[in-house]
Amino acid sequence: MLCCSNCTNKFFAILALLLMIVPIAFAQVLGQKREAVKNIAEQLVKKYQNVANIPTNEIKSILIRWIAYNYFVPFNSSLEGIEKALKLDRRIISNIADSLVDEGIFEKVYNGKFSYYRLVDLEKAIKLDYVHFTFEEMKTLLISHLPFFANFDGFIPSERTLRSFPKLPGYPPGFEATVPVFMYPQEVQWLVLQYLEEGASGDLIEKIERLSKKNAEIGLPSITLKDIASFASRIKSWKEEIAMSGGLVLEYLPILGFTLPPTSFEQQYLEFAVKVTDKWKERGDLPTSVRVTKLAHLPIATHGSLIGRDILIHSSDDTLSTKNAYQIAKNLAENQLKVYIKWFEQVLSDTQSGELKSELIEEGIYTYLVIFRYATMYALFLGVDSTVVDRALKINDLIEKNLIKKKIKQVE
Repeated sequence: MLCCSNCTNKFFAILALLLMIVPIAFAQVLGQKREAVKNIAEQLVKKYQNVANIPTNEIKSILIRWIAYNYFVPFNSSLEGIEKALKLDRRIISNIADSLVDEGIFEKVYNGKFSYYRLVDLEKAIKLDYVHFTFEEMKTLLISHLPFFANFDGFIPSERTLRSFPKLPGYPPGFEATVPVFMYPQEVQWLVLQYLEEGASGDLIEKIERLSKKNAEIGLPSITLKDIASFASRIKSWKEEIAMSGGLVLEYLPILGFTLPPTSFEQQYLEFAVKVTDKWKERGDLPTSVRVTKLAHLPIATHGSLIGRDILIHSSDDTLSTKNAYQIAKNLAENQLKVYIKWFEQVLSDTQSGELKSELIEEGIYTYLVIFRYATMYALFLGVDSTVVDRALKINDLIEKNLIKKKIKQVE
């Protein structure tokens, strides 16, 4: 992640402009969604004359929407904040919000100053028919729950909400072929560890034979006792590392060098985060008491770093030129888009009849349709083959016509 100071300065000049401008439109959209929830609450109070007369599920729906649209503003999700914004009785809010905590849909968070509620299982709330969202609403929710670049004073980031978004069932077409590739190094790792601990035991030889037979059936390299012995002799001093590298460690740590930004980058990023936050406070998008305490996530740096990693590992040049890097990035974007096209062709066939299979949730399709659209935009802007991009745009349109603009009947 080394780069010249001139490149860094140019990057931050562009970043500053983006961070100042881009959030304005989104903050306005989010503000409109919050106002819409306030209006719903106001209409319900008028309709039922008294807050106590409003059906519990109606209040649950309002609370879930309100909490979802206030992820970055903890005070708005506190009892005091909800009461102030929605004009609902605090005792009733407390009872119903706590019942949603008991159901695992909310969690109660204490940030050192006050307690507030956070949405942690959006999919469950939808499946229980407490709330439903349109495509436009899901788009706003998905973007508003992406990891933010800084910690606000009083805001405790969590990825639980984002992980709880409704999803498409299964993985993209062809993904199953990649699973053995992920597992292969881990299977070899345990064989090496066993060899280091007990040598060429009968149990180890049997495991090696089973793995080789399985690999031969699916097209992976066979493995022999000689291979395992060779691996073990070369890294025998790493026995502790081998024993600790189960689960995600062997998958995650190799990319960590590309995702951890230099300290100098973090410090410059923090300075920009403070400037952006001050701008938001001036516009009234954040309370004046809010301050940036430290960096939380660096999604921009991480994303850029991973793109850089992918370009480097697909390059055969000793010295990579920007021209070649661009071509590799374009090819990767095209291949990525083709995966989404295949996936959404399946979704399209499931929605063209006007019915959904029982495992499909409309909001789950919305979640991934947002992702698909951004993958399409990314490819388009990179100059990917227009035939591929046009196919993606057509599928986007067809899904919108068959799902978003039509009444869909859920098939049990």
